[in-house]
Amino acid sequence: MSLIDIDNAEDVIRKGIIDLQKPQPFFAHLVMHLRPEVMSEKEPMQTVGVSAKGRLFYNKEFMMKNKDHIQGLLTHEVLHVAFLHAQRTGPRNKMLANIAQDVVVNMMVGKAGMTLPSTAIPYDNQRDRSKFQLPDGDKMVDVTIESVSEKAWEEVYDDLSKLIKNPPQGGGARPGHDNAPQDDGGEGQDGKSNEEGWGKRLAEAAQYAKQQGKLPGGMDAYVDDLLKPKVLWKQLLLQYLRPYLLPVDWSYQRPNKKSQALDVYMPSVLKEHCAIEVIIDTSGSIAQDELTEFLSEV
Repeated sequence: MSLIDIDNAEDVIRKGIIDLQKPQPFFAHLVMHLRPEVMSEKEPMQTVGVSAKGRLFYNKEFMMKNKDHIQGLLTHEVLHVAFLHAQRTGPRNKMLANIAQDVVVNMMVGKAGMTLPSTAIPYDNQRDRSKFQLPDGDKMVDVTIESVSEKAWEEVYDDLSKLIKNPPQGGGARPGHDNAPQDDGGEGQDGKSNEEGWGKRLAEAAQYAKQQGKLPGGMDAYVDDLLKPKVLWKQLLLQYLRPYLLPVDWSYQRPNKKSQALDVYMPSVLKEHCAIEVIIDTSGSIAQDELTEFLSEV
């Protein structure tokens, strides 16, 4: 990618959008729906971020320093919006979710031949993996995510959750990176219309790129998963189990474990109990690989 010799951030963004049109029509179609907004001096934004509705907030100095990565930056940000990452984070740890989403998005950017700043989570195209460090309590932990191109960000999140026992709480960006100011993109009628709007743009972008024979490899699967979502069995099971996991009563017959530390007699929590039975199909139509997958899921 050649350097962009422009003196102001606004023109850098415009030129980046234009330069995406021919080589990357899929990403270009999506990027055209972003609404760039420069951050004021009063805002703490140091890099670039995007809201659920596609408002692209950026720091002028950061953009000028990374203008040779502008196509990758724009693509990275718009994929967060198009794949509805803000809406689909749910109750997960926001920082780990943001990192998991970045891992998958950066893989897409890398496979498309675009580059990102050195501060971004790296993706090794040859080995199909990402290696980086994350804080775990008061220490830094080496993290390696294998077979990134075969995973949804939710699967990467599960991998990270097993590796990081004490992730930072609160913010949704990893250390050294910024969140964009939030808007109403995930709740109520505005959130629903926003989801439908980006779903339509995603379908249009895929069709636009297919007509030119330039839809990025594997991207049609991501588009289909979003437009025709499959219900994850773990989430479905959790919906039925959640009532049994919540407190249903309190009892003073056995004190809460925290009572001694607090020097206050506190009641223990009573919860419902439930038994789960797992039925595995072992008929002749089930191969060994499928049986192994069944048991690993259990």
